Amino acid sequence: MTDEMNSISRRNVLAGLGTIGVGGALVGAGTGAFFSDKETFKDNRLVAGALDLKVDWQEHYSDWSDDELDDGDDGELDITMEDPSDDSYVGFPTQAEEYLLWVHESDVDQFMMNTAIEAFPDTNNDGIQDLPSGWTNPDSDNYFCNVAADIPNVLESSWRTNNTIGGEPNPQTTNPGDPLINISDVKPGDFGELTLSFHLCDNPGYVWLTGKLRDAAENGLTEPEEKDPDEMEGVVELLDEILVQFWLDNSDEGDAEPGDNIYQDEEPLLFPEPLTLREALALLENSNDGLGIPIGPEMDSTGNGGILTPGICPEEPYDSVENSQDVFSDGTNRQRVNPFCSDFGLVEALRVESEDLPDEGTETYTTPYGDIQITTSDTGTITSWETDATPDGELDDEDGFCVSKVIVKGGQPSAGSANIYSYDADSDGSSGDEGMFTTPSEQDISNVKFCVDLREQPNGDGGRECYENSTTQYVGFSWWLPVDHANEIQTDSVEFDIGFYTEQCRHNDGTGMRESPIGVEGQKDE
Repeated sequence: MTDEMNSISRRNVLAGLGTIGVGGALVGAGTGAFFSDKETFKDNRLVAGALDLKVDWQEHYSDWSDDELDDGDDGELDITMEDPSDDSYVGFPTQAEEYLLWVHESDVDQFMMNTAIEAFPDTNNDGIQDLPSGWTNPDSDNYFCNVAADIPNVLESSWRTNNTIGGEPNPQTTNPGDPLINISDVKPGDFGELTLSFHLCDNPGYVWLTGKLRDAAENGLTEPEEKDPDEMEGVVELLDEILVQFWLDNSDEGDAEPGDNIYQDEEPLLFPEPLTLREALALLENSNDGLGIPIGPEMDSTGNGGILTPGICPEEPYDSVENSQDVFSDGTNRQRVNPFCSDFGLVEALRVESEDLPDEGTETYTTPYGDIQITTSDTGTITSWETDATPDGELDDEDGFCVSKVIVKGGQPSAGSANIYSYDADSDGSSGDEGMFTTPSEQDISNVKFCVDLREQPNGDGGRECYENSTTQYVGFSWWLPVDHANEIQTDSVEFDIGFYTEQCRHNDGTGMRESPIGVEGQKDE
């Protein structure tokens, strides 16, 4: 989150009849008596309405410490690191494709309490959100719309968990004003979750989820980091190893409650699959010309209006091929030698290492968006590729999904070390579902990456629904560091923003103001 915020006002004109007083007089014949009357419309006013976004949260963090096992009654929770193949266990992180641990369903509530590290409001300072009396009552002084629940007020608030949990020092939350996510010793296997809830006060509004990478640093190289074969010069590997997912935590199915900090299958995910932190921040920053990713009450578990997709595009051959020396003229070693999809604001749908490519012929690879079929020649050169919209392992006559760029990483730094295939800018941003390669034969292939441009899928009528005023919407953000990464991330650090942007519904169509609110003072509610 950033400290930038603004209440974007909506002019709400209260009707007033601004007429002058009307008087009438009649003279009674022969009496001299007057009959009179007077009508006056007084104190006419025009009062501007308001749109104000308030926020609160609950944060969890698991570092596998012994206190996470405490069942609160001198015993231990039923937690296993091995897949129990039992539906009575819940896998964590709940959005991960490969879980790090499993908790028995009867112990999930206690596990969530054990991993709670901070919240707002947290009036008793135990790390668990507790709402003050009157929090949802418009007539109360503690009503969320009457409380200073704006950035940076909430970070400084005495109602935020302050440095202790139950009287003991909290190593993950230090002093008021500190960032919301403030983990200083991340290790493989760690995971965390943050549920943000926002409240629209005064008037209905459209809402976008926003984000931005602020800083990423290697902070020098330790000796084991320098020797790790996965360490790349100038690369902050932590950005590419941490996986993230956002979802709308709004289910009330079964035992679930809205804002329970746990992903349920019927709740809409923002991304079709977990993304790296680098990819997710690039999408949040660049989507909709910097406005962010739209969210709304129309989003459901099928992703209607919400889940991002590369879409279906007409067949067009590639007409632009560059090498990575041509594309990246800034001289950065990482981008010149080993470009990533995220360098272009895109998401990696598939990466195939050279040893996994067919020696000659055709191979089909399944991705979260559909299948990609790759054909190679008898010399091992990739000659063509094709996509299919149905991820069932078989190609059919369906139009394929869009691939915006294909990066073929080679082994000749003098030749740019990678060929990057893309569509000409004159193609109105569209991309096709098949292409031909012209990789030089002297450039041995190391890997090939297929990059997609994820965009929101609009409603059938192309419209968006507004969040009503006083609505509370819960947005979950989950992050985790898989256990198969180690020395290459040592000392790496990342700073980033996440937040919300809102606009009034009246006189707007949900497409957003074209001036980007990201990084602009006074343009964003977070």
